[in-house]
Amino acid sequence: FFHILASSSLHPTATHMSSSSRKKDNTSTREDAADDGWERGQPVWYQKEVVLKVTPRGCCYIGKQVEAAVGARVRAVRMGQAHFFLQHTSASLLLSECWDGDVLLDMETALCRLVPEGTHHSYRHCCEGPDDMPAHIKNALLGASLVVPIREGRLATGTWQGLWLAEHRDHPSARRLLVTISGLLY
Repeated sequence: FFHILASSSLHPTATHMSSSSRKKDNTSTREDAADDGWERGQPVWYQKEVVLKVTPRGCCYIGKQVEAAVGARVRAVRMGQAHFFLQHTSASLLLSECWDGDVLLDMETALCRLVPEGTHHSYRHCCEGPDDMPAHIKNALLGASLVVPIREGRLATGTWQGLWLAEHRDHPSARRLLVTISGLLY
């Protein structure tokens, strides 16, 4: 699904698919897509809302959750794009390093230094708690959407890139991610 060349022995979140298993997966996915009325070589649009698991404050990888929800549709697309839109203003979506888990912790530390929180700051918007306005600022800086190209049935990310959710609230709720896939079928 994500273009990761590392083997799972290097990092617990990395995945590796051999070209033979990838071909097998794409073939079965193309047959499944045909069952859904999708025709070979035709343009296609697909959209699904993915409810992400509640995560504690900080950054986490969400690639496996997204792959479980829309991976079959991505694998059916020869060339296209996947648009990811997080429907929230106090969490962010980003594409970054996915090999070393320490990067997740370092990112949260850096974000808290850049946008401090607490009652001693002069944020006017504080009705939802001292972490709310800083969460909105972090969301504005990092963003809530990404577009990733699809090439040969896979998200064409860089070798070590992974999809992240950056949760900026102390007491978060489930987050909704709207995924839109468009492209040409195999």
